[in-house]
Amino acid sequence: MLTLSDKTFELQPFHFHTPSEHTVEDETFPMVVYLVHQSAEGRLAVLGVFLKEG
Repeated sequence: MLTLSDKTFELQPFHFHTPSEHTVEDETFPMVVYLVHQSAEGRLAVLGVFLKEG
């Protein structure tokens, strides 16, 4: 569960992308997991988490 601006979002199926499509300060990542959340009204909030080996 995720709460944003007093709205509750329930975790939906998550998915992985390899390699990640984004960089942070020019650093690339081998994988990212996207945690998709949905509110009762159907709005989406997606949290991406970069993953590294080790």
